[in-house]
Amino acid sequence: MTPSSKSTQSLEDVIERYVNISEHDRDKSCGIQNREYLLNILKKLKVEDDMAIQVANPDHAMNLNMEELQLEVRNLQHQLYMAEEQLRLYEPDPLKFSSMMELESCEKTLLDTMARLDERKDKENETSDIPPLTMQMFLDTNGGCQTLKMILQVGCLKMETTTVLFA
Repeated sequence: MTPSSKSTQSLEDVIERYVNISEHDRDKSCGIQNREYLLNILKKLKVEDDMAIQVANPDHAMNLNMEELQLEVRNLQHQLYMAEEQLRLYEPDPLKFSSMMELESCEKTLLDTMARLDERKDKENETSDIPPLTMQMFLDTNGGCQTLKMILQVGCLKMETTTVLFA
């Protein structure tokens, strides 16, 4: 405190300094020894202080929000740029290549990517479940005798059987 009774430091700063000093240096006669309690009070005071600043100076709060939004927009623009650069690897513009080495490098990248895709496709085919089983049954009652025709199909394998039930 200054002689004019005005504080030169905020209450939060004083409490934060007290909380951060070592136990040895802290005055044991103070009675406040619960560090978590002090930290919670400090957080509440900071929130209240921020709210008071926003109420007293709404332009300042709006500027902070605008700065945060601008930072987020710049971050997203950078992510978009990086994604577009990645896409250029897969859709190259041949007119932008200035040397044969750049063209060959692009070709190698595309061939490597195709090889990885083929490997993934082969693994998927190897580990895929058994193809679905389809079964059809037909009962034919022509000419007084009944025949049962069954068709089983698993993938590209097809089997047909015909059974005469009774004449």
